[in-house]
Amino acid sequence: MLLPNLFAALSQYLHTKVFQDHARHPECPAAFTRHRKLTLPTLIAFMLGNLRMGMQAELDQFFAALARQNTLRRCVSEQAFAQARSKLSSDICAHLNDWLLEHISNQLPRWHGFRLIAADASHLRFAIRQSHLLRAATRDQLAFGLYLPGAEIMLAASLHSVHENERQILLEHLDRLQSD
Repeated sequence: MLLPNLFAALSQYLHTKVFQDHARHPECPAAFTRHRKLTLPTLIAFMLGNLRMGMQAELDQFFAALARQNTLRRCVSEQAFAQARSKLSSDICAHLNDWLLEHISNQLPRWHGFRLIAADASHLRFAIRQSHLLRAATRDQLAFGLYLPGAEIMLAASLHSVHENERQILLEHLDRLQSD
């Protein structure tokens, strides 16, 4: 599938009821049902962008580009974005990654008929910060990833306790690996 066709298929999928139902956080069944400035497809398109600046500057630039204007355009506040993002299902990025992999699977590089997959785990240390959440993340985490070299795409990524064994984490991800 060529890149323009892939973007068209993704855009079409983002507008479906199936995606909308999957994207909603279970505690927010009415989310994304009204037509607002920050619709679900717009929110996802913004989040998939390569964010490099402050959130408000990114939002202003994004909406200026949507309106095809050269000047920044304040349409959505950073708080509105955060509120809309909080209504997304926690696995929506993984779901979209699976959708992408399904649509490009026939174009992935192969070695003697097999997919090339790299696995790695890295120790992360997050900054300590006060949290109002009851189950806030711990400071030290283990980031695990399955990566498709050549395609430059993550097959799966997850955070784990630093006390977990890397081989055990890999075994837990075997369902992401297919017979090829």
